[in-house]
Amino acid sequence: MGNRLTRSLLALLALAAAVLASDIAATDTERDLEAAIHREIVLGDLRGAMNQYRAILQRSDKSRPVAARALYHIGECLEKSGQAEEAYNTFRRVTAEYADQGEVVSRAEVKMAAWSGPRNLHFEDGATGKMPLGWQALSTGGDSEMPELRRDACHSHKACAVVMVPSTTPRAFGDLMQSFSAAAYRGKTVRLRAWLRVETAFFTPTEIHVDKGEDSAQLWMKVTRFNKLPGFSDNGDDHPVRSGDWQQREIVGRIDDDAQVISFGVMSIGGGRAWVDDVSFEIISQ
Repeated sequence: MGNRLTRSLLALLALAAAVLASDIAATDTERDLEAAIHREIVLGDLRGAMNQYRAILQRSDKSRPVAARALYHIGECLEKSGQAEEAYNTFRRVTAEYADQGEVVSRAEVKMAAWSGPRNLHFEDGATGKMPLGWQALSTGGDSEMPELRRDACHSHKACAVVMVPSTTPRAFGDLMQSFSAAAYRGKTVRLRAWLRVETAFFTPTEIHVDKGEDSAQLWMKVTRFNKLPGFSDNGDDHPVRSGDWQQREIVGRIDDDAQVISFGVMSIGGGRAWVDDVSFEIISQ
């Protein structure tokens, strides 16, 4: 009788130890995931964050929820780095490999839907003060430095976006952009238009920025071809906007026959803030 009790007690203790070890492992991977997210979003270190996410995916003790979130965030880092096709394939992996993780899958599906073409060009979707839906920032900073949707002082008098220069970037520029498949536009001439202005003097809690004529807002577009070869590209250097008044800019170009990805956006260069509104993207000749 005593031996049976002893064996039962030992079995219970072993089970408790296994459960505790599992809980500790889960806590470790969740803590590692939060640290990687902090590195991505707060510090803006996309490469370092991706290394941390990949290390989590290689761990044998990771849970499926943690793994799904880590893979999704790798997709976000790729997207922010301008690697649109790789980002799309990563989001597709999330939906295929973690179909039981509903919330993360839904977020990945939203990202994939944007791949079909440009969206939210008039900034109608999204919350004021947050990143406009369908757009992303190539360069990341803290929340206060990310592009924001605005519903005041817009050219359309409806909604627009403001692009700041994150303090974490090695160069003085910020960016608001989107990328999508070029399949429907191959061999066609397209026109990208937008209204821009630049806010060249503004106050922050710690400094006053003075206009030195160096700040600009620039519309840009580029095409990535098969095997990542460069295609049509216009970075807006020859037609920047340096005025506080709304001005329209456009880029016209022929999309390469083997184009894979079209990307476009607006850059804020210098120390000011670029405002963008009334974006349009259309085929003007076959």
